[in-house]
Amino acid sequence: MAAQQQSLESILGISGQRKSLKQQLDAASIKTEAGRTTLADLPTVQIGCKKYIPEEYIANKNRKGRRSWIQAHGFFLTEVSPDLRILQTYWVCSKCDERGKSSLFVATNTTSPIEHLRRSHMITEADDNADEDSYSSRADIHLPSKRRCLESPTARSNVNKAKELTVGWIVTANLPFTAPSNPYLRRMLDLHDALLAKEVPWSRQSVRDTMRKLFEVKKGVISSQLQKAATRISFSFDLWTSPNRYAFLGLHAHYLDASYQVQSRLLALRRVWGSHSGDNQAAIIYDILGEYGIRDRTGAGVCDNASSNDTCLASLYRQLYPAMAEEDIRNHRTRCFGHILNLAARAFLWGEDPDSFEREAFTEAAFQVEERELRLWRKRGAVGKLHNIVRFVRASPQRRELMKSLACDQNDEDGYQLFEEERAAIDLELMQNNETRWNSTFLMIQRAIRKREHIDHFIAYLETKTSEPRQRVPVQDQLSPQDWLLLAEIQSLLKPLHEITMRCQGWAKEGRHGALWEVMIGMEYLLNFFEEQNLIFSSPDSCIRSSAQRIEQGRGREKHLPQHAREEYTDVVLQDENLDDDHRRCVQISIKN
Repeated sequence: MAAQQQSLESILGISGQRKSLKQQLDAASIKTEAGRTTLADLPTVQIGCKKYIPEEYIANKNRKGRRSWIQAHGFFLTEVSPDLRILQTYWVCSKCDERGKSSLFVATNTTSPIEHLRRSHMITEADDNADEDSYSSRADIHLPSKRRCLESPTARSNVNKAKELTVGWIVTANLPFTAPSNPYLRRMLDLHDALLAKEVPWSRQSVRDTMRKLFEVKKGVISSQLQKAATRISFSFDLWTSPNRYAFLGLHAHYLDASYQVQSRLLALRRVWGSHSGDNQAAIIYDILGEYGIRDRTGAGVCDNASSNDTCLASLYRQLYPAMAEEDIRNHRTRCFGHILNLAARAFLWGEDPDSFEREAFTEAAFQVEERELRLWRKRGAVGKLHNIVRFVRASPQRRELMKSLACDQNDEDGYQLFEEERAAIDLELMQNNETRWNSTFLMIQRAIRKREHIDHFIAYLETKTSEPRQRVPVQDQLSPQDWLLLAEIQSLLKPLHEITMRCQGWAKEGRHGALWEVMIGMEYLLNFFEEQNLIFSSPDSCIRSSAQRIEQGRGREKHLPQHAREEYTDVVLQDENLDDDHRRCVQISIKN
């Protein structure tokens, strides 16, 4: 008989009641740990002087898994030597093991286990294709010599951890699926652990398959966590267009877990087909909530102020809670604080209809109509002029190098030692704003004010040294002293908005940067700030026109001024009546928002 049968009683030299092999394995079951797992850490059973490890814990990327029906009636153990080398693999009958009379069968093929099940337990394959399946299952088992070549003394848990970490690295670093197959990375991993690196599949398709499997596994974990939430589950969502012009809807869940810790989980980043209407978004969100089984546990919905989101949440809550009143639906709609700040800043910078200006600027840039785009920005006053100057400087590496060179020369000619902050400003580049991101405009102004002397010196140098008009900054875009003062005022007005926006970003892991108390205090702080600014920029009475009267009227409001502007308050350029109508209107709009 090809199989080798060994009586456990004869090997152990004992009789009577004992724990089954299955019970021994369960008692020594491996615990999931963050660190590495070696073969010595795996659960083992000892039979006589030999040790065995469950076959499924041993890594072997070439083994495709057993398909024989006998595995439903037993399990496989692999013998390991004292120095942790992989030896022979055996099949153990579960029926016999439960009775304390288990036997080991060498798993070279399935003939002996099938014969044992038939004779000892009257178990045979149920269908008519037993012979064919038995043949295929026998062919699936490796020969002993081949198995010893393919097996690796590496724990399967280590391989699984390596796969998961590889996927996490690719996802968080936004790398292509081919990144793990980089030859230099492979060589580095071989130096660390050649056996482990050999067992992990690094091909593009393997990484893709592993990612899909992990997604389903982690989705189940998140679903289980959501079911145990101590509160209702609020959610936030928004649309995003990828660089390759695909539309996606991202959905996050926010809740307190069983230990009352704040948790946030990304539920889906779902492709949006068709229109971006509120009803279409509501259908997508409804399906996602159903996949996680939390339709009856949803709380408030957080989103920006787009009108389509009003339609979306109204449609969604009617599906989730048909009996919910219209007022309750409105109360469940929570507006994004960051988006409110964004609207206020954009209204201040671009007027009552910022979207129209942004669309027009984007169109001019897309069609590369330079002169028309410059005129469009020039209409925005000092901010538009600065935009054109920064664009001019950043248009070529030579201009950047010239500005830096002039700044260094200016420092040498001054003949005195600069402060550290001023010295660092020489190496700083001008920052170009983005018409769709107001904070980029704030950062552009902030950087330009820090490099004001360098900008003025650069413009003056080109005026005297360059005869070609296209190589000089247009006169219409050159900033006057009054323009610089206005930029300083704009910076002081935008700075609180920028600080609160940055303050409210994050997950409030340590009770700040994203916590609710910061939103409440931030709203109160901004309200007080803009009420004070409203006093500064309010129109004086029409009967008070003389300079002396204006100064007398303004003295009571000096404490409301930014620190840098108090000494210059009597300068006419800082008075509200000297601002053009557009800027005055923008200030009022920002305060009201």
